[in-house]
Amino acid sequence: MFPLTHLYTAKQVLGYENEQTVLGALFPDFGAFLHIGRNVCHEMGIDMYRFAEENDAGHIDFSLGVLTHGTALPGIDFYADEDYHGIKPGFCFQKGELIAEELMHACNLPANMAVWKAHNVIELAFDVITEKRCPGIGKAALAAMPTDPDDDCAVFLESYLNYSRREILTMFTEVSTHFSFDGGNIGEIADKFLASLVRRHDIRGGDRLALIRIIGKSVALIEPCYDDFMEETIALIKADLQKLKVEELP
Repeated sequence: MFPLTHLYTAKQVLGYENEQTVLGALFPDFGAFLHIGRNVCHEMGIDMYRFAEENDAGHIDFSLGVLTHGTALPGIDFYADEDYHGIKPGFCFQKGELIAEELMHACNLPANMAVWKAHNVIELAFDVITEKRCPGIGKAALAAMPTDPDDDCAVFLESYLNYSRREILTMFTEVSTHFSFDGGNIGEIADKFLASLVRRHDIRGGDRLALIRIIGKSVALIEPCYDDFMEETIALIKADLQKLKVEELP
């Protein structure tokens, strides 16, 4: 998923929101900037939670945000990317197949990337709908971004990841520009997506207007099932998180 839906998920699962839960909910997608690897970032939630418990209890909320995002414990990206109702890959890939060919032509994609990038567009549609449900939801993320290498979040990640505070600050500063935090601005969402194709894959020549149409089509595709998917997965994440907390009791 993209940032707005991760923020919504974390708040619904945890029942509250603060700067730590916000940044934690975003971190698994930001961490790739440090060349840790997408899968590692999405699988480190339980280990980070235990690290915080043992070494820095003041940052448990950050690790809880991470847990709502990733794949171990199963967070929202497990169901979106990995497995949904026993079918692999997850929900967003399954829906992405419906727009993959159209997106391939609109964005000048090689055939072997079409479904992968189509699943990203489905995730963007989730963010558009999340914005409709919670106007201005991205403002909390932008306000929470660290601006100083001595920010306590940077200090925590330095101790856990063994990266310098300066590198961690650069991560937050740089990666926050890669995403749109305004789900109501589909033009900006499309521009960020096309820029990511250039930045990550050197793929150019995408048709902006065609992409905007496909995002709109994806919103129409997802809107009827958005509430059911989110309610179901949030309940599953809550249950797994509660189980983890019980297992961690002495």
